[in-house]
Amino acid sequence: MPSFPGSAPQEWIDAGMDTVQCQFQFLAVDGISLTNWAPPVIGDVKTTPWGTEHRMKVSVRSMGMSLEFNCSDSVRVGHVTAFEIHENGSDNGRHLFLSKVDARRHTALPETTEKTFYER
Repeated sequence: MPSFPGSAPQEWIDAGMDTVQCQFQFLAVDGISLTNWAPPVIGDVKTTPWGTEHRMKVSVRSMGMSLEFNCSDSVRVGHVTAFEIHENGSDNGRHLFLSKVDARRHTALPETTEKTFYER
């Protein structure tokens, strides 16, 4: 998100959180192009309608990094979390999750091998 939400949960504000992130799940993806991936990355996500079949173009840009693809115009948003961003842009450390299930299971982002969180 470009800035911390003005209507954030009070728990996030009291804990000094300053950044919100989430996971997007795109369906029927094709035409993927990724250049200059060097995490951590904070980028701008832009979507534009594409074609006549309920599709869209997605582009993500950040400091030299570029990700582009086409997909269905339906997007699932999940695992919304707040954290205090580090100077280098990383999201290591404590996270406060919006979902009660996520909040009960996690206090930080799980390792990428955690299949249920990353839905693999």
